[in-house]
Amino acid sequence: MEIDKIGQMILLGFRGCSIDEMSPFVRQGISQGKIGGILYFDYDCGTQTFSRNIKSPEQLSKLSKDLQNLSPTPLFIGVDEEGGKVSRLKETYGFSASLSPFIQEKLLKRKQKTYFLKCAEELKSLGINLNFAPCVDKLYKNSYMSHLERCFSSDVHRVTEVANLAIESFSKKKVYTCLKHFPGHGSASNTHIGMSDITQTWQKEEVIPYTQLANLKTMVMIAHVFHKKMDEVFPASLSQKVITNLLREKLGFKGVVVSDDIDMKALSCHYSLEERVVRFIEAGGDIVLAGNNLSYDENLGQKIYDIISKNISKERIEESFERIYSLKKIFLAK
Repeated sequence: MEIDKIGQMILLGFRGCSIDEMSPFVRQGISQGKIGGILYFDYDCGTQTFSRNIKSPEQLSKLSKDLQNLSPTPLFIGVDEEGGKVSRLKETYGFSASLSPFIQEKLLKRKQKTYFLKCAEELKSLGINLNFAPCVDKLYKNSYMSHLERCFSSDVHRVTEVANLAIESFSKKKVYTCLKHFPGHGSASNTHIGMSDITQTWQKEEVIPYTQLANLKTMVMIAHVFHKKMDEVFPASLSQKVITNLLREKLGFKGVVVSDDIDMKALSCHYSLEERVVRFIEAGGDIVLAGNNLSYDENLGQKIYDIISKNISKERIEESFERIYSLKKIFLAK
C-alpha cells in the first residue's frame, strides 16, 4: 500500500479507551492511513471526566496495540509525560510515580539516568513511542511554567545537560522525544487560554538548548507565543521567520517540527482552522498536532486532511513527509 503522505502530517487526539474496526476514529482515518499519529489524554475537557483514553496499564497497552494493528503504516503514539503536574499516566491508574522536571534536575546524574530509563521503559511497555518531553524552557521565577514545575533550571546550560541525558535515555528504549517549546515558553502566560506576548521578557539564551541538541533524533515543538522583534505579524507557530529562518536556517535544525496543540485559544481565538493549518505548514512546520480536547470534533482529522490537500503543494507535502518518515524509520519500521 502506498503511504498517504498527507496523513503522516496529522497527529490527532480522540475519545475512547478501546477501539475496533467499527470505531468512527478508525473508519475515518486510522485504517485509511489518513492519520500518522495519535495523542493520549486522561482528562476529557468536554465531558469534564477522567475517562478520555487512559484507565490502566493493561487497558492502555491493548489500545496502543489495537491502533497499530489497524493502521496500514506505523503510528506515532504520543503522550505528554513530562512528570509531576504534567503527567497523563498517574499513580491512581496504576502507573509509576513521576517527578516534575524541577525535581528531576536536582537528582544526581546516575539517579536522573535511572529515572529517565524507567520512564522510557514504562512508556515502551504501553506501546507509547513518543513522549512530548523534555521541556527545555528556561525557568523564570513566578511564571506560569514555574508554578507547574515544568522547567529544569534557570541556567540554560544545565537545561541542555539534563535534556540531553533524557533524550539519550529514551532513545535507548526506542521512544522518541520532543524539545519544547521553541523559541522559549519559560516567561509566557498560559497559551491554552490566550495569546502570550514574550517580547519584553524573552532572552536570546533561551535558544541555546536547541543549538546544542539540534543534531539529535528528536522533534521540536513550536510555541504559540508572540515576539514582535521576531515577527511583527504572526506568533511563532505560524511564522516563517521563526520556524524556517531562525530554527532551521540559523540554528541548523533539520528534523521534524510539530505544532503545539493547534486548538489552543492562543491561535483559535484569532485564526480559523484553515489559517492555522496552512500558515503553520507554509512557515516550515511538518506535523499538525490537534489534541481535539479543548473542544471536540469527531471529523477534525478529515477537516485537517482536506485543508492540507487543497492548500499545500505536492512539493511542500513531500518535504515534510521525507522528514517525518525518515524519523519514523529509525524506531517504527514494521
